Amino acid sequence: MFVRVSASSAQQQTTALLVTLTSDVGIITPETGTSLTTASEFAKFELFGDGTEGAGFVTASFTDVDGNIYEDVISVDEWSPMGKAVTMAVLAV
Repeated sequence: MFVRVSASSAQQQTTALLVTLTSDVGIITPETGTSLTTASEFAKFELFGDGTEGAGFVTASFTDVDGNIYEDVISVDEWSPMGKAVTMAVLAV
């Protein structure tokens, strides 16, 4: 699972941002649930099924230098492509 942080302003930094991923289903790696964005604006996570039946939510978020919180939420279930590349976009305006 890749989380992309995009900025609508050229002045907004999108490299080396600390992105947090949380989920009420599955197992996230890294175990800390955090990853830094790269020069290509992506933070990499893996989400694997843990045998939980039913649906849940995955939330990606980060806080900018001004304290503004940005997030994106997707729904997942046992039929979702766990462990495969899924891109979530968190837009910083």
